[in-house]
Amino acid sequence: MNELRQSFSHHWPVWLALLFIAVLPLRREMEWPLSIFAISLAFLATKPKRRAEIRQAAGFLVPLFLCIWVPMVISSFDSLDPQKSWMQTIPSLRFLAAALAIAVLLRNDDSRDLFLRIGCWLLLFWAADGFFQLIFGFDVFGVPMHEDRLNAMFYSRYASYGLTLAILSPLALEHMRRHWSTPAWLIGFSMILGAVLLSGMRSAWIMMLVVMAAYLLPVLRKPSGRKLVLIALGVSLLTLAAAFVASPLLQERLKLTAQAVVGTEQAIDEASSYRVPIFTNALAMYRDHPVNGVGVRAFRKAYVTYAEPDDPHYLPGGNETRAHQAHNFVLEFMADTGTIGLLGFIAALVFSFRYWRRNLTDHDRQQAYPYAIALLAIVFPLNSYFAFFGVYMMSVSWVLVGLFAAAMMGNRSGNP
Repeated sequence: MNELRQSFSHHWPVWLALLFIAVLPLRREMEWPLSIFAISLAFLATKPKRRAEIRQAAGFLVPLFLCIWVPMVISSFDSLDPQKSWMQTIPSLRFLAAALAIAVLLRNDDSRDLFLRIGCWLLLFWAADGFFQLIFGFDVFGVPMHEDRLNAMFYSRYASYGLTLAILSPLALEHMRRHWSTPAWLIGFSMILGAVLLSGMRSAWIMMLVVMAAYLLPVLRKPSGRKLVLIALGVSLLTLAAAFVASPLLQERLKLTAQAVVGTEQAIDEASSYRVPIFTNALAMYRDHPVNGVGVRAFRKAYVTYAEPDDPHYLPGGNETRAHQAHNFVLEFMADTGTIGLLGFIAALVFSFRYWRRNLTDHDRQQAYPYAIALLAIVFPLNSYFAFFGVYMMSVSWVLVGLFAAAMMGNRSGNP
């Protein structure tokens, strides 16, 4: 018991970060561990050693955060929904505080190794839970399968299952790469890939392709890399075939996606789940508000003024819409924060890349790699997922940024 207490006392930041991941299937419970990290920054700042570490982390995190946050502030002044915009913008400062605390508290390699190890098993459990739900109609906790897609234990966030699993998959793949044999890595990889495919979330499929490319392309440089890549691709095809046979939902999604090949606007609209009007109206918002957009999270209110009377995204009554966001990463920045936001995002990418190239050792890059790939999956331009400026995606993104910064700071002494 004493050893367990000492382990928790020594590694509490790791367990708190794992708790954040574990409660993602729930509604807003992820706010608790995130808030604890944010509050802990004030206590860390009372110690001289920690203040020095905070300053070191701030050299990367503060400029990166400002690239995203300043456009949010500017867009809020004349937002079409100012209350919504300011209520999203001001509280977003907690993401910076949490990221700084994570960067300091998880800066040693041992802590992040523990995080990856437990996180890997948690993600594999989510995958297995999804298979169980597909077979029996409910998961191991009794959560029923949603009529529209596989959701595992993501009951209230049923659409988040495949998306979250794809985003976090680099954490599991990295742990397996470091510590498992090649056959075991392929089995774990196929489990996660299969669950993502079966989720029926096409944005998750795109993310998984990004993750696969990020892991397999560097392998080609190794002498035996081509053979391993061919094996991995073969396993991927077998997984796809098995998932296709097992899931009518996957068959329907693939059939729907294939309609885009026809090339007509109607076919593309149907293939994208009738999102062409959303894309069109997002571009119209940008044309009318090119400098700072319609305001962060004001898309829903603005949409009503842009949509045609027969728009399929109107709710019954015609005064409200289910189109809460642009359903595309780039279009969201353009519509919500305008050119300023788009330039801020580009600046964030350039700043991160330059920092990666100029300031990191090979060891630091290796440590930061899984978090970098997870973030790359999030910001990939073709993504069509939940609102990036929404609480869920901002929380996941900035926790990953904090872990990314922690790995880049590189403390190999083993001291917490």
